[in-house]
Amino acid sequence: MLQVQQAVNPASSSTALRRRSLSFRLFRCIFIGVAITLLLTCIELAIVWMFNPFYVLGRDASHRLSALAAIPTHHPLVLLVPLVELLGITLVAFVAMKPLAIMAYLRTVQRAQERYRKMYTSLTSMDAMYDTPVTYYEHNPDPTVSNPGQSRSVVSLPDLLRQQQDASLLLMGAPGAGKSLALRRCLFLYSQQRQDKIPVYIPLSHYSLFLKAHGPSSPFKTPEEDADEQNSVPVVSPQQGTLLDFLYESDLPGMRHLRLYLKKLLEQGRLLLLCDGLNEVDPHFRTVIASELAELLLVTQNRLVVTSREMDYREQQELIMLGNEGHIERAVIYPLQVEQVRQFIERYIQDQGRQGQHTAGQVMQLIDHSRLRYLCANPLILSTLMETIDKVGIERGKQLDTRGSLLQEYVAQLIEREQARSKWRRGAPAANDVVQLLSRIACAARWSNEPYALQFSAPEENVRRGAHFVALAGELLAWLEKHQAHSPFGPDQRS
Repeated sequence: MLQVQQAVNPASSSTALRRRSLSFRLFRCIFIGVAITLLLTCIELAIVWMFNPFYVLGRDASHRLSALAAIPTHHPLVLLVPLVELLGITLVAFVAMKPLAIMAYLRTVQRAQERYRKMYTSLTSMDAMYDTPVTYYEHNPDPTVSNPGQSRSVVSLPDLLRQQQDASLLLMGAPGAGKSLALRRCLFLYSQQRQDKIPVYIPLSHYSLFLKAHGPSSPFKTPEEDADEQNSVPVVSPQQGTLLDFLYESDLPGMRHLRLYLKKLLEQGRLLLLCDGLNEVDPHFRTVIASELAELLLVTQNRLVVTSREMDYREQQELIMLGNEGHIERAVIYPLQVEQVRQFIERYIQDQGRQGQHTAGQVMQLIDHSRLRYLCANPLILSTLMETIDKVGIERGKQLDTRGSLLQEYVAQLIEREQARSKWRRGAPAANDVVQLLSRIACAARWSNEPYALQFSAPEENVRRGAHFVALAGELLAWLEKHQAHSPFGPDQRS
C-alpha cells in the first residue's frame, strides 16, 4: 500500500532466482575447494620443510628454501597434486551441499518450532496438549462393507498423525479445534525423524496473498475499475504464480537453505506439504488453490496434509472427488469430552508446576458451574482459560463466564505481557490506546465481510525491523482509511 509496483512474472523471477542460486552454489563450492586446497598445500609444504622425506630437498639443510621453491621445476608432476585436490574437494562439496542444505533446513525448522512452542504454549510436550478424538475416514474399496468406499474409525489425534505417515490427509475441524497445532506438531516430528519426505509448512493464507499481489494489475486504475476487480473472481494464469513460485519467494523458516533444490525435490516426490488453513484463503482464490493442490496430489508423488473447516471443504468438488476415490484420507476433529478436559487441565497444571495455586478439581468446578462448560470443549478456549486464571485466579475466573469476557481479559494480559518486555523500556503505548486500535481494526474487518482482510508480510532478512514496523503502520493506516469501521467497540464494551 505504501508503494505501487508493476506486476512481475513470478515464473521468470523464480527461474532467475534458480540461476543465481546455482551460480552461487558453484562459486561457493569452488571457493571451498580453493580454501581447503591451499590449507592442504601449506600443510604438505610444512611437512616437506620440517621432515624432508626421502631427501626431497637434498641433504644440505642450508638450501632447503631454494630447493623447496625449485620442486615444481624439477618435478612438474607435483603440480597435479593440488590440482587433483582442488577438483576432488570441489566435487565433494558440490555433491554434499544438497544433503547438508536439507539438514540445515530441518535444524532451522526445529528451532523455529521450539520458539513457537515457547511463545504460544508453555507446555513441555505437544502430545500433552490433548488427546482429542478424531473420526478417521479410510478409503475401503470392498463393496461388501456397510458403507462402501470408506470405513470409519475413531482414534486420537496424536495416533492419527503417527499412523498416517505415508497417506495424504485432509484434516477438518471447527475453529480452535487444533488443526494448525496438529500440523505444526507433524512438522516438528518429521523434522526430527529424518524420513524420506521433507516437511514444508505452507500457510495457505500467505499463498493467497502472494497470488493476489502478483495478479495482473495496473498501477493506474480508476476507483470504478478497482471496485470491479475486487468484486470479480480472479483467474490465476501461469504468469500469476504457482505454489512453487510462492515457496521460492517466501520467508518461511529455513527456506533459504532449501530454495535451490525445491523444484527437483518436488519432481522427485520428496516433499511433505503441510498446507494449513484452506478456509483462511481469500474466497476468490480458494477454488484455484484447491485445484492446484489436487493436481499436485495426482501428478506428483509428494504427500499432502491439508487443514480446513468442514463447510469450506464441502465447497471444493475436486477435493471431495479425491476423497471419494481414495487419493486423500479424511479426518474430522471432535470437540473435547469432559474426561479429556479434565486430563488436559491436570497435564497443564503438572507441566506448569503450579499445583499449589489451584487444583484441577477447582478448575473443573469453575467450568461446570458456568457457561464456559460448552465453550471449553474447544482446545483453544480451554487453553485461553487456563492461561487467564493462572494470572487472575479462580475467583476472578468465575466472572469470565462468556467467550467475550474471557477473550477480553486474555487480550488485556497479552498487552500487559508485551508492555513488560525490555524493548519497550522507552515507553510502551497505553493499554487503552491499544484496545481502541484493536477494536477499530476488528470492526473494520467485520464490516468488510472478509474474515482475513488484514494480513501483512513478515520482515525480510535484509530489512531493519524498525523500518518494517514503520511500513506496516503506513499500510495499516491506508487500510483503515479504505475500510471504515461502523460503530467501533468501546474499550469497556464486551463482545
